[in-house]
Amino acid sequence: MSIMFRSKKEHLCVVCDVGSTSVSAGIVLFRENQKPKILATNIFPISISTKPDILNLEEKAVGFFEKAMFWAAHDGLAVAYKQGVFKNKVEHVCVVLSSPWYVSKTSKVVIDKEKPFELDNELIQTAVKSEENIFEQDVLSGKYESVKGKDIKMIEREVVAVRLNGYETLDPHNKKATNVEFSFFMSVVPMKMVTSMNNLAKKYFHIEEIFFRTFPLCFFNSIKKIYPHESDFILLDVAGESTEVILISKNIIERSASFFSGVNNLRRLVMEKLEVTEEIAYSFLIMNKSGTIEPAFKKELDDLALKDSETWTSSLSNILDSFQKTSIPLPTTCFVVCDQAMLSLFESRIKELSEKYGISHIVAITSDKILDHVEVVKSAKQVEILMIETLFLERHGIGLHN
Repeated sequence: MSIMFRSKKEHLCVVCDVGSTSVSAGIVLFRENQKPKILATNIFPISISTKPDILNLEEKAVGFFEKAMFWAAHDGLAVAYKQGVFKNKVEHVCVVLSSPWYVSKTSKVVIDKEKPFELDNELIQTAVKSEENIFEQDVLSGKYESVKGKDIKMIEREVVAVRLNGYETLDPHNKKATNVEFSFFMSVVPMKMVTSMNNLAKKYFHIEEIFFRTFPLCFFNSIKKIYPHESDFILLDVAGESTEVILISKNIIERSASFFSGVNNLRRLVMEKLEVTEEIAYSFLIMNKSGTIEPAFKKELDDLALKDSETWTSSLSNILDSFQKTSIPLPTTCFVVCDQAMLSLFESRIKELSEKYGISHIVAITSDKILDHVEVVKSAKQVEILMIETLFLERHGIGLHN
C-alpha cells in the first residue's frame, strides 16, 4: 500500500481520468495488504466536432468533469455503499490527465566524478531544480503549442529511476559512487483547467484539495508492476486527439514525444465524407470492423481508413526515426492503450511498421491483464484506463512528489 494510505486500513477515493474522448470516473477502495477494489465506474463521452478545437474541447472536458463529480457524489457513492463501505467517506479525489491536457518532459541527469562521492538529497534537489528551470523556460517561451500563452502549473516532478555506477537502485541516498545517473519526469498543465476542476471537486466533496497526475507516469509504473521482467519497451497511448510515444530503456524513461492524431481523426473523416453524425460514424466503423457493413459503404470506409492510417503511421514513423538517432536501440516490445473498439485497427497499423523498426511483440493492455492487481466488482464496468491509474495510485500515492 502506498505511503499516502498508511495511517488507516481503508481509504475511499474518487479516481477520474480526463481525456479528449471521454471523462471516466470510479469509486475506489484502497485497502491495507489487499488489492484496491473498484466499486463503481462510469464513462462520460465527449462529443467531437468536425474540426479539432482545443479551446472548445477544454471547456467540454471541464463540463464533463463536473458531470463525473456529480455522478460520483450521488449514484457512484450509492453503489459503493451497497458494497458495505457506508462507514467510509471520500478522502481523496485524484484526477489523471491524458493527452492533450499536459506537457511533459523527461530529463536524464548524469554526474561523473573521479573520486567516489555521496549522493544526498541536496545534490539531487539541486540537479532537479536546474532541470525544472530549463523546462519552465521552454514552456514560457512558447515551445509547446498546447500551453502556449497560458498560465501553467507544474503537477509532477519525480525522479523515476536512479543508477549508481551503472546499477539501478531504489534507495540512492547517502551511498557513494563515481557515476550517478537519474531519470526525472516533469509535467505542466493549464492553470485555468486545474483550478476549475479543483473548485468543482470541492463543490461535491469535503476535501482540502484534489491531486493531479498525468497518464504517462501512471502507464509506465503500472507496466513495471504487471510485467516486472520487462525493462526495455515502447509505451503507446492512442488517445482521442493525439498519440503519446514513450521510450523506456533499462527501466528509465529515455524519450517521449506526441503527435496530434488519435482515434477521433478517423471518426471525423467518416463524419465529413458521409455527412453523418458522430454516433453513426462510430457505428459504421464498428460494423466495418465486424464485416457487417453494407457493401455500398465498405469501399468508402476502407479508403478513409487507409488515408487516416497513412497519416498516423507516418507521424509515428517520424518519432521512431528520431528515437533511433540516439545511442539507445529501439526495444522489440510495444505496450498499447487504446479505445477497445478501435484497438485492433491500431494494432494492425503498428504491425505495418514492425519490420522496419524491429517491433516483434505488440501487447494490448486490456482489463484481463490488470485483474491480478486490481479488483473490480461484478456490477462495475471494467475500464482499463481507470484500472491502470488505480494500480499506480495504490503503489505511489496521490500527492505531488517534491
